[in-house]
This record gives sequence, C-alpha cells and structure tokens, in this order.
Amino acid sequence: MAFHLTTAQSDSAYFSPYRSDGKLYGFISVVTGATLPIGRAVVFELAAHGAACIYACSPSLDPSNGQSSTPAKFDSDSAALAAEVNKEFPNTKVIGYPLNITSEQETLGLIDDVLNACGRLDVFVCAAGWLGPAGIDRTGPGELQRGWEANGLAPFFALR
Repeated sequence: MAFHLTTAQSDSAYFSPYRSDGKLYGFISVVTGATLPIGRAVVFELAAHGAACIYACSPSLDPSNGQSSTPAKFDSDSAALAAEVNKEFPNTKVIGYPLNITSEQETLGLIDDVLNACGRLDVFVCAAGWLGPAGIDRTGPGELQRGWEANGLAPFFALR
C-alpha cells in the first residue's frame, strides 16, 4: 500500500520536520516491532505528536513461540493497530509492513518503499527487541547473538 503526501500536506505550515516545539507534524516514520508492546506505544506517541505516516513493521516470527506468523495474523494485527491509532489520531496514516529485521534485503526494500512513496524518512525506531534469558548467568553466545540481531541489524542496514 503506497502513501503519498498531498500538496496540502506538503505545503502546510505544519509540514516541516524541524520544529522548535517538538511536534512531529508531517514526519514519515518506521517502527519495527509495532504490534509488540513497546513498538505499539511508540506508534501511538508518534501519532500523538503529529506524524503523517507510520510504517508499522511487524516481525515475521511470533515472539511467543518463534514460529512464522501467518499472513492472516499479520493482516489482523496490523489492521487492528491501524484502526486503534486512527480512532484517536485520524490524520496519521498507519501502514502495516511485514519485516524480518535480520534481513538486509527486506530492510533495504522497506527503506526503498518508504523513500519511493514519501520522498524521505524522518524517524526510524527499532522496537522489535529480544530480551533473552532472565540473567547474565543464563545468557550464552547464542542468546547474545540473537539479541544483537534483533536490536542492531535493522538500524544498521537502514543507515547504510
């Protein structure tokens, strides 16, 4: 689903992403882990502060069991998030976007889609974090690697 800024949006006095009042009018944003609790809160905060468009990325794995999410579950979760945000903040467009945050190809595809649709990307939030075991004494190299992949790769790929 493509999102394009209208002339009225881009010519508005509120469009500039560089505002001294801290508002985000007109911002184009990406939030990974958008259907998870922290990502969801970030999506609502961005919308509350005036973001024009939020690409709400959801993990391709179900965090509760590590299994692949079904397209129907992704569609349902994304639609529910968009409906809840738009109920309170109708001027913010929420676009559900499936994303494997450890895939460079998928992350670059996301960035291309955002730039092609909107011309820029103002905010990138990686909230698809993975916490791992309850303590350092139970954390091994494999868990550490999974934590790095979940929290560090998507922003790295996006910035490259």
